[in-house]
Amino acid sequence: MEKLTALSFIIPAFNEAGSIGRTIDDIKKNVPKKISYQVIVIDNGSTDDTVGIAELRGAKVFVDAGANISRLRNIGAENCDGEVLVFIDADISLTEDWSRSIESAYRQVLKEPLLIGSKCLPVGDEGIIDSCWFRKISQDTKATYLGTGHLLVSNNNFKKIGGFNERLSTGEDYEF
Repeated sequence: MEKLTALSFIIPAFNEAGSIGRTIDDIKKNVPKKISYQVIVIDNGSTDDTVGIAELRGAKVFVDAGANISRLRNIGAENCDGEVLVFIDADISLTEDWSRSIESAYRQVLKEPLLIGSKCLPVGDEGIIDSCWFRKISQDTKATYLGTGHLLVSNNNFKKIGGFNERLSTGEDYEF
């Protein structure tokens, strides 16, 4: 089978030194070899070693300390060359299930004007805040909301939509 056109992983980050390395390593581990990809990290002015860790792992890094989350995501999209954009958060871990389903998701996103993604759940017992934050998401089997913790969209459709609304400082993924 021929090598698929690139996926562009777009990761906004702020002080994510504790997780960005694992996230990039998971991408490398779980993207099938026949699929080309790039990793773009858009840093919001971190004061830790987020930028250095991302660069060391081969990510293309942009820094904009004054941007809101919508702008960070749009900067990543403006500087990528993938046919499919994969928006993920800096603390996301991809799984073997993800690896098995990415090729069909990629093809589906290119054929139809839709968004694909998955619910993001904490890896383990992350504490009271995470367990409360994710409780409803983990129990809701009929969710109508797809957040940018993990969202795939074709680059063409992203451009048609006009990207994320930069007037919004939060809720940009819901509005998108």
